Amino acid sequence: VLLLPEGEDPDSFVKKHGAAEFFALLKNAFDYFEFKTSHLLKQAGGESVRDQSAVVNSLLESLAPHTDPVKQNFYLNRLAEQFNLQVDMLAGELKRKKRLLRRPPELQKSEPSQKFSASTLIFKGAWSAEKDTIILLLNYFNELKSLIFEILEPEDFQNEPFRNIFELIAAHKELEKQEDLLHLVLPQIENREVLDMITGELFDQIVQPEKYLNDCIRKMKIARYQGEMAYYKERLKTLQPDQPEYREALKKINQSIQEINRIRQIFNEES
Repeated sequence: VLLLPEGEDPDSFVKKHGAAEFFALLKNAFDYFEFKTSHLLKQAGGESVRDQSAVVNSLLESLAPHTDPVKQNFYLNRLAEQFNLQVDMLAGELKRKKRLLRRPPELQKSEPSQKFSASTLIFKGAWSAEKDTIILLLNYFNELKSLIFEILEPEDFQNEPFRNIFELIAAHKELEKQEDLLHLVLPQIENREVLDMITGELFDQIVQPEKYLNDCIRKMKIARYQGEMAYYKERLKTLQPDQPEYREALKKINQSIQEINRIRQIFNEES
């Protein structure tokens, strides 16, 4: 994007200042994405979550029609860095917007507008695997519920919104009809961002759902013990080696390492 003095266009500028000065300006032209980011932030008039959410949403809509994955990845990383968001979350929202663009125009118009919220930075650990596990459970309830409830427990979900949904589904695991489960669960998801995230991918077809679920479970289990290990490593910094709490923290770290190795071994054997 090339900004010219007020009242000038390229033709009038070249006539007044010459081609050499025009090309000198071109060398310092703004990258379009950077220019749009700056322009939208100024228009938003602040740095609140709502303002930044609107900017990110608009920028992702600008990226959605592009087909160059390298450029998209470059700009997604730049967005993540600038707004302190997770790249995976941005990529998921971009994927949703691309999916909407492939719909017929009349269906695109009927899609309710959704704002991307900067508050998604609260997600931690294997949050994407947690989300996909919930979607798999809702999509393939009867086929996968016995496996999921046998292996997973609420503590495997590090993110409260997904843990709450898991516990809600577990409370109704005796249901036989998927439709009944959806009618019970979806209205009780209070967080609109999480609801949009779940429903946006709810009926996507997944090839080999059991294999995909195993991968999700592996990631969640490892993330759980990695989180515990990180917690006790931080605890060690506040303790002295001669304190009983120090030895207990070391024990917990060692147990977490053993669990991670055990999980990796189990899933490698299964694959």
